Amino acid sequence: MSSDRNLKSPALPFASRRDFLFTASAAAACAAVGGTSRHAFADAPVPTAVGTASADTVTVKPAGIAERLGIVSYSLRKFDLQKALAVTKQLGLKNLCLKTDFHLKMSDSAEKTDESLKMIKDSGLNLYSIGVVYMKSPEEVEKSFEFAKRCGLKMITAAPNVPLLPVIDKLVKQYDIELTVHNHGPDNPLFPTPESALREIKDLDSRIGICLDIGHTTRAGEDLLAAVKTCFGRLRDMHIKDVTAATKQGKTVSMGHGIINLPALFRTLTELKYAGFISLEYDAEDKEPLPAIFESIGYARGSLVTI
Repeated sequence: MSSDRNLKSPALPFASRRDFLFTASAAAACAAVGGTSRHAFADAPVPTAVGTASADTVTVKPAGIAERLGIVSYSLRKFDLQKALAVTKQLGLKNLCLKTDFHLKMSDSAEKTDESLKMIKDSGLNLYSIGVVYMKSPEEVEKSFEFAKRCGLKMITAAPNVPLLPVIDKLVKQYDIELTVHNHGPDNPLFPTPESALREIKDLDSRIGICLDIGHTTRAGEDLLAAVKTCFGRLRDMHIKDVTAATKQGKTVSMGHGIINLPALFRTLTELKYAGFISLEYDAEDKEPLPAIFESIGYARGSLVTI
């Protein structure tokens, strides 16, 4: 069952709380520009690092985990690749996991794929993975690895059928490309928790890791911080979001409006010296997601001042 450690922490001391609210509300303020119109966000400025406020000035400083923040493009699934890249840059993020159903399709021609890869390169963003890729046959597994190789990637984020794991074990060695297994919560029997993924991969090649979805983990009734520690040896990637309840009925909400204690998570990751990626995967409000996305990234940055 979920632990109190996963819930929101008590009010922060004044200085930290002030800094937290400054950074988080800066992104939220962008949501107020032009109401909820997606076009209002095209030119909206967004803070790109953690701010430490004094009485008169604000000094911007980098934070270790902040450098590994990114976004999963499923969050922007109603936008084309060009708009998804633009929003990612406006968020001040560098790291990107592209959804192959929407933004970098395996079914595209070689010419179209080259055009997309050039657009990504020209954007200056770090395409670190594709996913979540569902794999239901050996052919789909091999196709995914071939595509990742063509794109110059070193990671695939996936939800493969369990019997395919021996095939994946062979291909991570052949291609030297990592594959992280994404957990999907109580709605899906395929890896409902990070621990269920760990049980299946623990004896396989170390390049097969875990992408821990903190929302689904919480909705599955798991102690989030305990799950991170249990799976840490295989933890390569993380999808972050907030949810309303630690039950199957929990819904995705803007970060800071649910029950997940993100500052506690970031402190734990810092203590463990986590070196993987941490990407927002906002899976609600697909038609008008930008206010919640901007607010969520602001909240994540604000959380960093507490560690």
